[in-house]
Amino acid sequence: MRKDKFLVNKKKLTELIEYNFLYYIPITIIFFNPTKYLLKVVSLPELFIYIHITLFFLYIYIKKKITVNIGSIFLFILIIFSIISLLINDFHDISSKIKYQLRWAQYFSVFVLTINYINKVSIQYLIKGLYTATWIVCVYGILQTVFLEFMLPTIFWVNNFPDYILISFRTISTFSNPLNLCAFLVFPLGVMQFQKNKTWKNKLLVLLIYLTLILTASKLAVLIIIICLLVYLRKHVKAIVYSSFFLSIALFIVSFSETFQDKLKSSFRIYERLNNSRLFDGSINQRKYILDSSIEMIKDNPIFGIGYGNFREVYLNGYKHENASASLSSFTSEFFLVDFYLDNGLFPFIIILSMFLYVFYVGFKSKNLFIKQFSFALFLFFICGFILSTRAITLLFTMFIFFAGIFKLTSIYKHEPQ
Repeated sequence: MRKDKFLVNKKKLTELIEYNFLYYIPITIIFFNPTKYLLKVVSLPELFIYIHITLFFLYIYIKKKITVNIGSIFLFILIIFSIISLLINDFHDISSKIKYQLRWAQYFSVFVLTINYINKVSIQYLIKGLYTATWIVCVYGILQTVFLEFMLPTIFWVNNFPDYILISFRTISTFSNPLNLCAFLVFPLGVMQFQKNKTWKNKLLVLLIYLTLILTASKLAVLIIIICLLVYLRKHVKAIVYSSFFLSIALFIVSFSETFQDKLKSSFRIYERLNNSRLFDGSINQRKYILDSSIEMIKDNPIFGIGYGNFREVYLNGYKHENASASLSSFTSEFFLVDFYLDNGLFPFIIILSMFLYVFYVGFKSKNLFIKQFSFALFLFFICGFILSTRAITLLFTMFIFFAGIFKLTSIYKHEPQ
Protein backbone atom coordinates (compact mmCIF):
# COMPACT_ATOMS: atom_id res chain seq x y z
CA MET A 1 0.00 0.00 0.00
CA ARG A 2 2.81 2.40 0.83
CA LYS A 3 4.55 1.42 -2.37
CA ASP A 4 1.46 2.25 -4.42
CA LYS A 5 1.16 5.56 -2.66
CA PHE A 6 4.81 6.30 -3.40
CA LEU A 7 4.26 5.51 -7.08
CA VAL A 8 1.35 7.94 -7.22
CA ASN A 9 3.54 10.62 -5.65
CA LYS A 10 6.22 10.03 -8.26
CA LYS A 11 3.66 10.39 -11.02
CA LYS A 12 2.41 13.64 -9.52
CA LEU A 13 5.97 14.87 -9.19
CA THR A 14 6.74 14.33 -12.88
CA GLU A 15 3.47 16.00 -13.84
CA LEU A 16 4.35 18.95 -11.61
CA ILE A 17 7.75 19.28 -13.30
CA GLU A 18 6.08 19.18 -16.74
CA TYR A 19 3.51 21.78 -15.72
CA ASN A 20 6.05 24.08 -14.09
CA PHE A 21 8.31 24.17 -17.14
CA LEU A 22 5.75 24.28 -19.94
CA TYR A 23 3.48 26.82 -18.30
CA TYR A 24 6.13 29.22 -17.00
CA ILE A 25 8.77 29.14 -19.74
CA PRO A 26 6.79 31.48 -22.08
CA ILE A 27 6.16 33.85 -19.17
CA THR A 28 9.85 33.98 -18.23
CA ILE A 29 10.83 34.54 -21.88
CA ILE A 30 8.86 37.77 -22.23
CA PHE A 31 10.80 39.20 -19.28
CA PHE A 32 14.21 38.46 -20.80
CA ASN A 33 15.07 42.08 -21.59
CA PRO A 34 14.12 43.75 -18.27
CA THR A 35 15.61 40.97 -16.12
CA LYS A 36 18.82 40.82 -18.16
CA TYR A 37 19.21 44.55 -17.57
CA LEU A 38 18.61 44.17 -13.84
CA LEU A 39 20.57 40.97 -13.19
CA LYS A 40 23.36 41.72 -15.73
CA VAL A 41 24.96 38.27 -15.90
CA VAL A 42 21.79 36.20 -16.23
CA SER A 43 18.15 36.71 -17.18
CA LEU A 44 14.97 35.20 -15.74
CA PRO A 45 14.50 32.62 -18.56
CA GLU A 46 18.16 31.58 -18.35
CA LEU A 47 17.91 31.11 -14.59
CA PHE A 48 14.67 29.19 -15.06
CA ILE A 49 16.30 26.90 -17.64
CA TYR A 50 19.28 26.16 -15.37
CA ILE A 51 16.91 25.14 -12.56
CA HIS A 52 14.98 22.87 -14.87
CA ILE A 53 18.10 21.23 -16.24
CA THR A 54 18.71 20.06 -12.67
CA LEU A 55 15.10 18.94 -12.27
CA PHE A 56 15.34 17.08 -15.57
CA PHE A 57 17.78 14.57 -14.09
CA LEU A 58 15.25 13.81 -11.37
CA TYR A 59 12.54 13.56 -14.04
CA ILE A 60 14.36 11.00 -16.18
CA TYR A 61 15.41 9.07 -13.06
CA ILE A 62 11.73 8.65 -12.19
CA LYS A 63 10.58 8.04 -15.76
CA LYS A 64 13.46 5.69 -16.57
CA LYS A 65 13.59 7.03 -20.12
CA ILE A 66 14.57 10.04 -22.18
CA THR A 67 13.09 11.09 -25.51
CA VAL A 68 15.62 11.51 -28.32
CA ASN A 69 14.31 11.82 -31.86
CA ILE A 70 15.51 13.04 -35.23
CA GLY A 71 14.97 16.68 -34.22
CA SER A 72 17.31 16.34 -31.24
CA ILE A 73 19.94 14.67 -33.44
CA PHE A 74 19.67 17.39 -36.12
CA LEU A 75 20.04 20.11 -33.52
CA PHE A 76 23.04 18.41 -31.92
CA ILE A 77 24.75 18.09 -35.33
CA LEU A 78 23.97 21.75 -36.01
CA ILE A 79 25.72 22.75 -32.79
CA ILE A 80 28.78 20.63 -33.64
CA PHE A 81 29.19 22.39 -37.01
CA SER A 82 28.58 25.73 -35.33
CA ILE A 83 31.45 25.00 -32.94
CA ILE A 84 33.67 24.10 -35.92
CA SER A 85 32.76 27.42 -37.53
CA LEU A 86 33.66 29.19 -34.29
CA LEU A 87 37.06 27.50 -34.13
CA ILE A 88 37.86 28.37 -37.75
CA ASN A 89 36.66 31.97 -37.68
CA ASP A 90 37.56 33.01 -34.14
CA PHE A 91 40.23 30.68 -32.81
CA HIS A 92 42.36 33.71 -31.89
CA ASP A 93 39.48 35.28 -29.95
CA ILE A 94 37.62 32.22 -28.73
CA SER A 95 37.45 33.40 -25.10
CA SER A 96 35.16 36.31 -26.01
CA LYS A 97 33.12 34.37 -28.59
CA ILE A 98 32.47 31.22 -26.57
CA LYS A 99 29.45 32.95 -25.03
CA TYR A 100 27.58 32.40 -28.30
CA GLN A 101 28.07 28.66 -28.03
CA LEU A 102 26.89 28.77 -24.43
CA ARG A 103 23.70 30.30 -25.81
CA TRP A 104 23.35 27.25 -28.06
CA ALA A 105 23.51 25.08 -24.94
CA GLN A 106 20.46 26.96 -23.66
CA TYR A 107 18.56 26.56 -26.92
CA PHE A 108 19.36 22.86 -27.00
CA SER A 109 18.28 22.48 -23.37
CA VAL A 110 14.95 24.18 -24.07
CA PHE A 111 14.42 21.88 -27.06
CA VAL A 112 15.25 18.71 -25.10
CA LEU A 113 13.17 19.70 -22.07
CA THR A 114 10.16 20.56 -24.23
CA ILE A 115 10.35 17.41 -26.33
CA ASN A 116 10.46 15.26 -23.18
CA TYR A 117 7.73 17.07 -21.27
CA ILE A 118 5.09 17.48 -23.98
CA ASN A 119 2.33 14.89 -24.25
CA LYS A 120 -1.38 14.92 -25.03
CA VAL A 121 -2.17 16.44 -21.64
CA SER A 122 0.81 18.69 -20.94
CA ILE A 123 0.56 20.44 -24.32
CA GLN A 124 -2.25 22.45 -22.77
CA TYR A 125 0.12 23.74 -20.07
CA LEU A 126 2.36 25.27 -22.74
CA ILE A 127 -0.57 26.84 -24.59
CA LYS A 128 -2.03 28.32 -21.39
CA GLY A 129 1.36 29.68 -20.39
CA LEU A 130 1.78 31.22 -23.84
CA TYR A 131 -1.64 32.86 -23.57
CA THR A 132 -0.82 34.24 -20.12
CA ALA A 133 2.44 35.70 -21.44
CA THR A 134 0.57 37.21 -24.37
CA TRP A 135 -1.98 38.88 -22.08
CA ILE A 136 0.89 40.51 -20.20
CA VAL A 137 2.67 41.62 -23.37
CA CYS A 138 -0.44 43.03 -25.05
CA VAL A 139 -1.87 44.84 -22.02
CA TYR A 140 1.51 46.36 -21.19
CA GLY A 141 2.07 47.38 -24.81
CA ILE A 142 -1.34 49.05 -25.07
CA LEU A 143 -0.88 50.86 -21.75
CA GLN A 144 2.53 51.99 -22.94
CA THR A 145 0.91 53.80 -25.86
CA VAL A 146 -2.23 55.10 -24.17
CA PHE A 147 -0.42 56.39 -21.06
CA LEU A 148 2.89 57.25 -22.68
CA GLU A 149 4.31 59.74 -20.19
CA PHE A 150 3.49 57.51 -17.23
CA MET A 151 4.70 54.25 -18.81
CA LEU A 152 7.85 55.47 -20.56
CA PRO A 153 10.05 55.34 -17.40
CA THR A 154 9.06 51.70 -16.91
CA ILE A 155 10.90 50.71 -20.11
CA PHE A 156 14.20 50.99 -18.28
CA TRP A 157 16.02 48.28 -20.26
CA VAL A 158 16.22 50.44 -23.42
CA ASN A 159 18.58 53.31 -22.63
CA ASN A 160 18.51 55.04 -26.01
CA PHE A 161 15.55 54.54 -28.28
CA PRO A 162 16.56 54.45 -31.96
CA ASP A 163 14.78 57.02 -34.10
CA TYR A 164 13.08 54.33 -36.16
CA ILE A 165 11.15 53.09 -33.14
CA LEU A 166 9.45 56.47 -32.59
CA ILE A 167 8.64 55.48 -29.04
CA SER A 168 6.05 58.24 -28.75
CA PHE A 169 3.77 55.97 -30.74
CA ARG A 170 5.29 52.57 -31.53
CA THR A 171 4.90 50.04 -28.76
CA ILE A 172 7.68 47.59 -27.88
CA SER A 173 6.07 46.13 -24.71
CA THR A 174 8.66 44.00 -22.85
CA PHE A 175 10.88 43.61 -25.93
CA SER A 176 13.69 45.72 -27.33
CA ASN A 177 12.00 46.85 -30.54
CA PRO A 178 8.62 46.64 -32.32
CA LEU A 179 9.78 44.01 -34.84
CA ASN A 180 10.68 41.55 -32.10
CA LEU A 181 7.32 42.22 -30.48
CA CYS A 182 5.58 41.40 -33.77
CA ALA A 183 7.59 38.20 -34.16
CA PHE A 184 6.70 37.03 -30.65
CA LEU A 185 2.99 37.65 -31.17
CA VAL A 186 2.88 35.34 -34.21
CA PHE A 187 3.32 32.35 -31.90
CA PRO A 188 0.08 32.79 -29.90
CA LEU A 189 -1.66 34.15 -32.98
CA GLY A 190 -0.62 31.09 -35.01
CA VAL A 191 -1.94 28.76 -32.31
CA MET A 192 -5.24 30.63 -31.98
CA GLN A 193 -5.72 30.81 -35.74
CA PHE A 194 -6.85 27.16 -35.85
CA GLN A 195 -8.33 26.98 -32.36
CA LYS A 196 -11.91 25.77 -32.38
CA ASN A 197 -14.66 26.91 -30.02
CA LYS A 198 -12.77 29.90 -28.65
CA THR A 199 -13.88 31.20 -25.28
CA TRP A 200 -14.72 34.89 -24.89
CA LYS A 201 -11.30 35.36 -23.23
CA ASN A 202 -9.53 33.83 -26.21
CA LYS A 203 -11.53 35.97 -28.64
CA LEU A 204 -10.62 39.06 -26.63
CA LEU A 205 -6.95 38.02 -26.63
CA VAL A 206 -6.98 37.71 -30.43
CA LEU A 207 -8.35 41.24 -30.66
CA LEU A 208 -5.69 42.50 -28.25
CA ILE A 209 -2.98 40.84 -30.36
CA TYR A 210 -4.26 42.60 -33.48
CA LEU A 211 -4.43 45.93 -31.64
CA THR A 212 -0.90 45.51 -30.28
CA LEU A 213 0.36 44.67 -33.77
CA ILE A 214 -1.22 47.87 -35.05
CA LEU A 215 0.42 49.88 -32.28
CA THR A 216 3.87 48.72 -33.40
CA ALA A 217 3.29 50.82 -36.56
CA SER A 218 5.31 48.21 -38.41
CA LYS A 219 5.00 47.06 -42.00
CA LEU A 220 5.63 43.57 -40.67
CA ALA A 221 2.53 43.84 -38.47
CA VAL A 222 0.42 44.73 -41.50
CA LEU A 223 1.75 41.69 -43.37
CA ILE A 224 1.01 39.38 -40.41
CA ILE A 225 -2.55 40.66 -40.14
CA ILE A 226 -3.15 40.26 -43.88
CA ILE A 227 -1.85 36.66 -43.88
CA CYS A 228 -4.01 35.71 -40.91
CA LEU A 229 -7.09 37.33 -42.40
CA LEU A 230 -6.52 35.56 -45.72
CA VAL A 231 -6.39 32.24 -43.89
CA TYR A 232 -9.65 33.09 -42.17
CA LEU A 233 -11.15 34.09 -45.50
CA ARG A 234 -11.42 30.49 -46.57
CA LYS A 235 -13.96 29.36 -44.00
CA HIS A 236 -14.61 32.33 -41.75
CA VAL A 237 -16.13 35.14 -43.77
CA LYS A 238 -17.87 36.49 -40.66
CA ALA A 239 -14.55 36.70 -38.83
CA ILE A 240 -13.17 38.83 -41.68
CA VAL A 241 -16.04 41.26 -41.38
CA TYR A 242 -15.84 41.45 -37.59
CA SER A 243 -12.05 41.78 -37.59
CA SER A 244 -12.13 44.54 -40.20
CA PHE A 245 -14.76 46.39 -38.18
CA PHE A 246 -12.72 46.02 -35.00
CA LEU A 247 -9.51 47.19 -36.68
CA SER A 248 -11.29 50.26 -38.01
CA ILE A 249 -12.64 51.12 -34.55
CA ALA A 250 -9.26 50.43 -32.96
CA LEU A 251 -7.46 52.75 -35.38
CA PHE A 252 -10.00 55.47 -34.61
CA ILE A 253 -9.54 55.07 -30.83
CA VAL A 254 -5.75 54.89 -31.10
CA SER A 255 -5.77 58.17 -32.98
CA PHE A 256 -6.79 59.85 -29.72
CA SER A 257 -4.56 57.85 -27.40
CA GLU A 258 -1.63 60.26 -27.06
CA THR A 259 -3.78 63.21 -26.16
CA PHE A 260 -7.38 64.22 -26.71
CA GLN A 261 -6.53 67.80 -27.59
CA ASP A 262 -3.45 69.26 -29.21
CA LYS A 263 -1.59 66.22 -30.59
CA LEU A 264 -4.16 64.78 -32.95
CA LYS A 265 -1.73 64.76 -35.84
CA SER A 266 0.31 62.03 -34.11
CA SER A 267 -2.62 59.69 -34.73
CA PHE A 268 -1.68 59.58 -38.38
CA ARG A 269 1.82 58.31 -37.71
CA ILE A 270 0.98 54.76 -38.74
CA TYR A 271 -0.42 56.03 -42.02
CA GLU A 272 2.51 58.39 -42.51
CA ARG A 273 5.00 55.65 -41.78
CA LEU A 274 3.45 53.34 -44.37
CA ASN A 275 2.66 56.05 -46.89
CA ASN A 276 5.75 58.24 -46.63
CA SER A 277 7.78 57.26 -49.67
CA ARG A 278 11.02 58.60 -48.21
CA LEU A 279 10.71 56.53 -45.03
CA PHE A 280 9.31 53.52 -46.84
CA ASP A 281 11.87 53.49 -49.65
CA GLY A 282 14.70 54.31 -47.25
CA SER A 283 13.87 51.34 -45.06
CA ILE A 284 13.54 48.96 -48.00
CA ASN A 285 16.67 50.23 -49.75
CA GLN A 286 18.76 49.95 -46.58
CA ARG A 287 17.67 46.33 -46.13
CA LYS A 288 18.42 45.64 -49.78
CA TYR A 289 21.94 47.11 -49.50
CA ILE A 290 22.66 45.09 -46.35
CA LEU A 291 21.27 41.91 -47.89
CA ASP A 292 23.35 42.35 -51.06
CA SER A 293 26.47 42.80 -48.95
CA SER A 294 25.57 39.75 -46.86
CA ILE A 295 25.16 37.58 -49.96
CA GLU A 296 28.61 38.68 -51.10
CA MET A 297 30.02 37.64 -47.73
CA ILE A 298 28.43 34.20 -48.13
CA LYS A 299 29.90 33.82 -51.61
CA ASP A 300 33.36 34.57 -50.22
CA ASN A 301 32.86 32.38 -47.12
CA PRO A 302 30.53 29.60 -48.35
CA ILE A 303 31.32 26.78 -45.90
CA PHE A 304 31.93 28.27 -42.47
CA GLY A 305 30.46 31.77 -42.77
CA ILE A 306 32.13 34.67 -40.98
CA GLY A 307 31.43 33.69 -37.35
CA TYR A 308 29.44 35.31 -34.55
CA GLY A 309 29.83 39.02 -33.89
CA ASN A 310 32.04 39.62 -36.93
CA PHE A 311 29.50 41.24 -39.24
CA ARG A 312 30.46 44.85 -38.50
CA GLU A 313 34.18 44.30 -39.05
CA VAL A 314 33.69 42.31 -42.25
CA TYR A 315 30.95 44.63 -43.53
CA LEU A 316 33.06 47.77 -43.18
CA ASN A 317 36.10 46.02 -44.62
CA GLY A 318 35.06 46.21 -48.26
CA TYR A 319 31.43 45.00 -48.29
CA LYS A 320 29.47 48.15 -47.41
CA HIS A 321 27.36 49.61 -50.22
CA GLU A 322 28.23 53.24 -50.86
CA ASN A 323 24.64 54.39 -50.25
CA ALA A 324 24.02 52.20 -47.20
CA SER A 325 23.75 53.52 -43.66
CA ALA A 326 26.60 52.82 -41.28
CA SER A 327 24.53 53.04 -38.10
CA LEU A 328 25.14 50.48 -35.36
CA SER A 329 21.70 48.98 -35.91
CA SER A 330 22.74 48.05 -39.45
CA PHE A 331 25.48 45.60 -38.48
CA THR A 332 23.44 42.49 -39.20
CA SER A 333 21.97 41.18 -42.44
CA GLU A 334 18.46 41.72 -40.96
CA PHE A 335 17.40 38.42 -42.53
CA PHE A 336 17.13 35.46 -40.18
CA LEU A 337 18.36 32.69 -42.51
CA VAL A 338 21.17 34.81 -43.96
CA ASP A 339 22.27 35.81 -40.46
CA PHE A 340 22.17 32.16 -39.48
CA TYR A 341 24.37 31.21 -42.46
CA LEU A 342 26.91 33.94 -41.73
CA ASP A 343 27.09 33.04 -38.03
CA ASN A 344 27.21 29.26 -38.28
CA GLY A 345 28.12 28.23 -41.83
CA LEU A 346 26.58 26.09 -44.57
CA PHE A 347 25.68 22.87 -42.76
CA PRO A 348 23.87 24.49 -39.81
CA PHE A 349 21.99 26.62 -42.38
CA ILE A 350 20.90 23.48 -44.26
CA ILE A 351 19.75 21.86 -41.02
CA ILE A 352 17.70 24.82 -39.77
CA LEU A 353 16.14 25.30 -43.21
CA SER A 354 15.33 21.58 -43.37
CA MET A 355 13.63 21.83 -39.97
CA PHE A 356 11.43 24.65 -41.22
CA LEU A 357 10.57 22.74 -44.41
CA TYR A 358 9.71 19.66 -42.36
CA VAL A 359 7.38 21.72 -40.17
CA PHE A 360 5.64 23.18 -43.23
CA TYR A 361 5.26 19.71 -44.76
CA VAL A 362 3.73 18.06 -41.69
CA GLY A 363 1.56 21.11 -41.06
CA PHE A 364 0.14 21.00 -44.58
CA LYS A 365 -0.31 17.23 -44.56
CA SER A 366 -1.71 16.72 -41.06
CA LYS A 367 -5.28 17.31 -39.97
CA ASN A 368 -4.35 17.23 -36.28
CA LEU A 369 -5.29 20.51 -34.63
CA PHE A 370 -2.15 20.88 -32.47
CA ILE A 371 0.19 20.16 -35.38
CA LYS A 372 -1.57 22.74 -37.57
CA GLN A 373 -1.44 25.32 -34.77
CA PHE A 374 2.27 24.90 -34.11
CA SER A 375 3.25 24.67 -37.77
CA PHE A 376 1.27 27.78 -38.72
CA ALA A 377 2.90 29.71 -35.86
CA LEU A 378 6.34 28.70 -37.18
CA PHE A 379 5.26 29.63 -40.71
CA LEU A 380 4.37 33.14 -39.53
CA PHE A 381 7.71 33.35 -37.71
CA PHE A 382 9.50 32.25 -40.89
CA ILE A 383 7.81 35.14 -42.71
CA CYS A 384 8.94 37.51 -39.96
CA GLY A 385 12.46 36.15 -40.42
CA PHE A 386 12.78 37.98 -43.72
CA ILE A 387 13.38 41.20 -41.77
CA LEU A 388 14.67 39.85 -38.43
CA SER A 389 18.16 38.97 -37.26
CA THR A 390 19.24 36.03 -35.13
CA ARG A 391 20.19 38.37 -32.27
CA ALA A 392 16.71 38.19 -30.74
CA ILE A 393 17.32 35.60 -28.02
CA THR A 394 13.73 35.57 -26.80
CA LEU A 395 12.48 34.67 -30.27
CA LEU A 396 14.95 31.80 -30.66
CA PHE A 397 13.91 30.39 -27.29
CA THR A 398 10.29 30.42 -28.45
CA MET A 399 11.18 29.08 -31.89
CA PHE A 400 12.96 26.03 -30.47
CA ILE A 401 10.09 25.37 -28.07
CA PHE A 402 7.74 25.23 -31.06
CA PHE A 403 10.17 23.12 -33.09
CA ALA A 404 10.31 20.63 -30.22
CA GLY A 405 6.53 20.71 -29.97
CA ILE A 406 6.12 19.83 -33.65
CA PHE A 407 8.63 16.96 -33.54
CA LYS A 408 7.02 15.51 -30.41
CA LEU A 409 3.44 15.98 -31.65
CA THR A 410 4.12 14.26 -34.97
CA SER A 411 5.58 11.35 -33.02
CA ILE A 412 2.57 11.16 -30.70
CA TYR A 413 -0.09 11.35 -33.40
CA LYS A 414 1.60 9.59 -36.30
CA HIS A 415 -0.31 6.32 -35.73
CA GLU A 416 -3.68 8.02 -35.28
CA PRO A 417 -6.09 8.53 -38.18
CA GLN A 418 -5.75 11.93 -39.80
